Amino acid sequence: TLFSFKFGTKEQVSTNIYRMKKTICVLGSLLLISCSDKLSESKATKLFVECDLNGNSSGYNTLIIPNKITESGGFSDYKNFRKFQILAKDLVRYDYIHIDTLREKNSFGTIIYNISINDKLKPFLIKDKIKPNSKVVKIVKLIPEKIINIQEYPAFNNAEVTLEVKGEWLLKEMKEIPIFKNNTATKNITISYTKTNKGWNLCK
Repeated sequence: TLFSFKFGTKEQVSTNIYRMKKTICVLGSLLLISCSDKLSESKATKLFVECDLNGNSSGYNTLIIPNKITESGGFSDYKNFRKFQILAKDLVRYDYIHIDTLREKNSFGTIIYNISINDKLKPFLIKDKIKPNSKVVKIVKLIPEKIINIQEYPAFNNAEVTLEVKGEWLLKEMKEIPIFKNNTATKNITISYTKTNKGWNLCK
């Protein structure tokens, strides 16, 4: 019949309807996964806060403390050396670090000072950043004020997120050093987020 020619038997029609429903469900699920996979502002903010608790969100909130330092420096990065130099006296004064008064010389005759971290500073240590020659401590808590922009790059499984943040100084006894203009002001910083098979992450 004409009906059979166009649409097939009742069994075929039922099978086709079932297949269509299954296809629609699969497409719907893929669309839902695709939407839920996007990096939202709330997710980006949550990951930033979790990451900053460990001092990993950016270089603004940390201080590198070398195990040894010479009179001329001890850092390959001059900016980090200057930051330590500015804070060193107060770090000693308030019992955060100890610098040996006994000085040793290396084979080139350069005077070397040994530096150790006291118990008072240990809660601020970022354990996964401890290296043979230095340690990293968190000195500022970064507070996200708002998300400025999220730019995803699906082909590279990452996203660039620009946030407006405010800094809160953690070593309360010490005089603050401005991490950007002053610590009560806000600053826009851009950070890379990575997408894995477990979702978006910032620190791991």
